[in-house]
Amino acid sequence: PRGVERVFLHPSSANFPERAWPSPWAAYSDCADLHGKLSVRDCSEAAPLALLLFCDRITPLPSHAKIALGRPDPAGRYWVRFAAHPRVAAILAALRLRLDHLLSAKISQPDLRLADHPVLLAIRRLILYDGFY
Repeated sequence: PRGVERVFLHPSSANFPERAWPSPWAAYSDCADLHGKLSVRDCSEAAPLALLLFCDRITPLPSHAKIALGRPDPAGRYWVRFAAHPRVAAILAALRLRLDHLLSAKISQPDLRLADHPVLLAIRRLILYDGFY
């Protein structure tokens, strides 16, 4: 790991012609060092709500009016933080917990039909409308 640094789109990436994304976040599966610069190939823009709902863990930080993604570093700092009213952070954390339960149920019962489940419909609306509905 080289720490936090700028990455570039690899020239062979389907997204290479893109010059701007509405979100500063991206998800990728392939990263390589290309002449001293980190380059990503297989990448997609990632909306903040998608990150919150599908990351490893979300942690409400109510005293700071923030919500953090992932796990803290040894100094207790989180790499990704979003401003969030404590009530919104608690709702997102609860929604994420419900999603985790649904995914666990689907893993143990592959025939379980979830397409019209209210939790998944709510998540779909949140992501499609960027939190506005």
